[in-house]
Order: sequence, then C-alpha cells, then structure tokens
Amino acid sequence: DTTLGDGDTSWLIGFAGTNGIALDLNSAATEYVNFENWLDARINAGWSASNIIIGTMLPRDGVSNTTRDDYNDLLIAGATTYGYKIAPFHLNQNIGADGQDADTDYFLDGIHPTIAGYEIMADIIYGVMFP
Repeated sequence: DTTLGDGDTSWLIGFAGTNGIALDLNSAATEYVNFENWLDARINAGWSASNIIIGTMLPRDGVSNTTRDDYNDLLIAGATTYGYKIAPFHLNQNIGADGQDADTDYFLDGIHPTIAGYEIMADIIYGVMFP
C-alpha cells in the first residue's frame, strides 16, 4: 500500500549507481542491472513502481561523463519499462552539467552536494511528485 493513513501518497526516492560505478568500477550496464535488482526487491516488497522516484546520476569525481550519460540513459529508458518516475538531476545546469562537481557552491568535495545542491535536488523531486 502506497498511501498513508490520511490518504496522502507515500513515495520511495532512490539515488542509485554512483558508488557502484565510482568505487566498484562497474560499467553503466552492470550498475543498471544492480539497480534493476534493487528495484525488483522494492516492487516485490509492495511498492508500486509509479510511487518510486529515481534521481539521475550527478557528475562526480572518478566517473567519466560518458559513463554517467550511459547510466542515466539506461535509467530513463527503464522508467518506460518499469513505470517509475525520473528526477532529472542531470538536466539542471547548476548540479547536473558536466564538470559541475567542481563548483563548490553546489558540491562539497566533487561528490557530495552542498545544502544548495540538495535544495535543487529537493525542488526537482517535488516537481516530479506534484507536476
């Protein structure tokens, strides 16, 4: 059941892949299979795919833009297959553009967003939840 007691919808928000690609050195395709396994487990646990929001991968140290683009393309294509929603972080020029992980206004260390970065992410997620 994906509704709360008061009838409001509950959401599961996922941000997957970044560590698997950067730390485990997985390819975009391998990491997407890992994501599918994670997603299948959530759906099997009772989550409706339409109440799952997946954020696209942000730029980060240790991951090429090509690999990130390939992974994001797989996430976006998978939304059509599975029915989950995409939070398109990659489209935001402040946090998603190639090389933005070097901008200390939005990234602490080339990997983790600052509060300003997280605020942008929250706004994007909110827009997906309430279009």
